[in-house]
Amino acid sequence: MEQNDDIVSLWLAAKRMTALLEQHAETELRSQLGLSLSTYALLTTLQSANDGVNQQEVARFLGLAKSSVSRQIEAAAAAGLLVVSPSPLSRRENTVVLTAAGARLATAADDIVCAIGPAEAAPEIAAASSALQRVLGTLGASEGAASPSA
Repeated sequence: MEQNDDIVSLWLAAKRMTALLEQHAETELRSQLGLSLSTYALLTTLQSANDGVNQQEVARFLGLAKSSVSRQIEAAAAAGLLVVSPSPLSRRENTVVLTAAGARLATAADDIVCAIGPAEAAPEIAAASSALQRVLGTLGASEGAASPSA
């Protein structure tokens, strides 16, 4: 039963830390670049796909409904951050590719998000990170004790 408590604690700590990081990232991205966190997620998803990605793959990667991603893509395309074109593989799909402006914005946003360090930017993120590390350490210790020796 104790390990179940550790797993619940791990899940809650990870969920809390994710929420805190997203909150700080949203605040910093909006204040410095006028960029929402959801648009940043879209741009970073496309950043490594040189040949583009179809909209369904983007939706799957972001864990969003295709309709939500379609609206984000339309807004980003209207802002000149990406280009949508028919897929060379299927007439029913579109391929999405970052423009040079989208790539520059994604890189600038990466720098902002990476600067949100747990200890420096938000004491509550540091506390959640510490709790997460403690729970992970506890789980690792209990797994090590329960593993059969070779």
